[in-house]
Amino acid sequence: MIHVKYRIAFFMIYCAAIVGDIKYSLTNLPTKDSSLVYLVPWTGWIDDKALTNTFNDLGIGANMGFYTAVAYKTEFKDKAQSIRNDIISLQVATILTFQKFEEKSNEALKKLHVAFEHISDDREGEAHIILLDEVGSLANDLAKEARDIELQASTGRDKVSSLLKEIYSSRGELKNKKNEIEKQEQRLQAQKARTETDLRNAQAAAAESQRQADQARYNADHEKRKKEEKCEGWKFLICTLARAINWNLVEEYEIKERFHRREAEHHLARAREQQQKAARAFSQLQQLANKLNEAREKIKSNENIAQGLQDIICNYNGLTVTLQTFSTAWEDVSNNCADLKKRVTDKAAVAAPSFQKQAITLYAQWLSLGISSKSVLNEIKPIKVIEETITPKDAQNKIKKD
Repeated sequence: MIHVKYRIAFFMIYCAAIVGDIKYSLTNLPTKDSSLVYLVPWTGWIDDKALTNTFNDLGIGANMGFYTAVAYKTEFKDKAQSIRNDIISLQVATILTFQKFEEKSNEALKKLHVAFEHISDDREGEAHIILLDEVGSLANDLAKEARDIELQASTGRDKVSSLLKEIYSSRGELKNKKNEIEKQEQRLQAQKARTETDLRNAQAAAAESQRQADQARYNADHEKRKKEEKCEGWKFLICTLARAINWNLVEEYEIKERFHRREAEHHLARAREQQQKAARAFSQLQQLANKLNEAREKIKSNENIAQGLQDIICNYNGLTVTLQTFSTAWEDVSNNCADLKKRVTDKAAVAAPSFQKQAITLYAQWLSLGISSKSVLNEIKPIKVIEETITPKDAQNKIKKD
């Protein structure tokens, strides 16, 4: 059942092709409004819309790649700009080439129209050969032009691939650097935590020594006042003995005070030292954090640039494939011209339906390629101008905006 459906579909297409052929003749050639798909099978796979879309995406990608390189302050700024310049150059070359495609197509159509108008006239046979030869040479030249921009696109793609490999090779080195910084950060965090613990302990010890010294001073003063109060009203001798006895106790408290004061000063000095260590550790941690952020940003930027380059390579590949369809089409036109030229002086061959169909197809080929070329020229968009002195902040804003 499936095979039957396929046969019916094929038969309908075949009939449509015959009907399409019947309405054209050497005196009633196709026009720009004609449906050329049955006359020129490859008109269905020359996608001028895809070509212009790819070119436009390529231009956007080139600008985004440059903005990314600037925004993240990478060393790839110059190379990103070089890639962008290559794409601009390719676009200019393509526009010039397709202008030539359109111009030469119009020229060829005029020559073919003249040739086919009196193709059955014996006296015009040699003139037809010359015209077909000229048209064939035009097709050869245009095929070469198409291959040239195809080659230019391939060269540009290879350059992008080279930069992508460079980024990939540096990615491992960047990650190793980031991991090493993270390890240093962990060690410093542990050192800072220990230093802060020592600082708290030293401050607590200093406070305790200060408290004990204050207590000893209080005790000494208290004993002085107590004994002096008891001496009031005593006899001089008894008071003198009492003072001598009690002064030892006061002196002992004062000795304790001096000891605890020295201990407090020692602990405070140690606390200041630990505080300085903690400050240094914090400063080092801050520096490492900055380095770590830079490393992470660089890795992120490299990933973004790598992704952008992959997109550019995909666009280059699509562009190359589409350009190949044009170069192949021009080669097909050239071969068709060469074949017709061999038979144009044979009156019997010219009268045959196969010759007339081939001649109409040749005309339709030129017409189709001219239409496609004009479509490309109408749809292709110039790459946006950018400032080479743009700041990282402006570049980031451009990325968000575009």
